[in-house]
Amino acid sequence: MAKEGTGLTEKLNPEPPILGYTDKSMVKIDFDDASFKLVKYWALGTVKWFKLSGSIILKSSENHYHVVFDRSVTWRKNTHIMAWACVESKNKGLTKWFLIQCLK
Repeated sequence: MAKEGTGLTEKLNPEPPILGYTDKSMVKIDFDDASFKLVKYWALGTVKWFKLSGSIILKSSENHYHVVFDRSVTWRKNTHIMAWACVESKNKGLTKWFLIQCLK
């Protein structure tokens, strides 16, 4: 039987990956049924409007993206940013996702 943690991946990165992580201070926006170009537009606009330093766009599946921004904020500021993105982008999927986040 092979010992656990002896593979190359464990040697390069001893910490296991965190999957599906969210919290109240991390700004994340979930765009469904949107093109990469449109998601990039809203990511850059959000960075500029809220004076954030940057973001990363992650593709979750075909035409589904997550935008994660670079700094922690209060829950109140987080909801403000998410609500602004919903109203300005008029993305129904994003609005539905935002409401679920508020219920959590």
